[in-house]
Amino acid sequence: MRQQRTEARNERERVRAQVTRESRRVPVTMGWSMTNAQKALNRETNRIVYVAASPIHGWGLYARGPVPAGEYIGTYLGPDARQNGSHVLWVEDDDGEWIGRRGLNRLRYLNHSARPNAEFDGFDLYARHPIDPDEEITIDYHWD
Repeated sequence: MRQQRTEARNERERVRAQVTRESRRVPVTMGWSMTNAQKALNRETNRIVYVAASPIHGWGLYARGPVPAGEYIGTYLGPDARQNGSHVLWVEDDDGEWIGRRGLNRLRYLNHSARPNAEFDGFDLYARHPIDPDEEITIDYHWD
């Protein structure tokens, strides 16, 4: 499973390198533009998940089909955030610096669970264990 994550991470790093080389941008919302490579990542995510009403809170993120353990689900896409707010995900980089990203794709609808079935590795989301079709995908917000 670790090797799968490494291979998937390498592929996403290749895509991110392509993102920085792209000059064409497509307007999305709030002054932020999504590159063609980011749009491709987003389309991949949209094939795996959908948004629907959640018994946990408001809206939630659900699996369209079975998601095996360790499978890449998507990348949290959006502009960098300088302060906390709605749909902001904070991750610690290798240098110990915290980076915030304001989610503008479907992953922003992830809800908290004390028994999550997914987890972030950086801004990339993976299944912690097999997820059934129509099961809500949750993460641990690490509030404590």
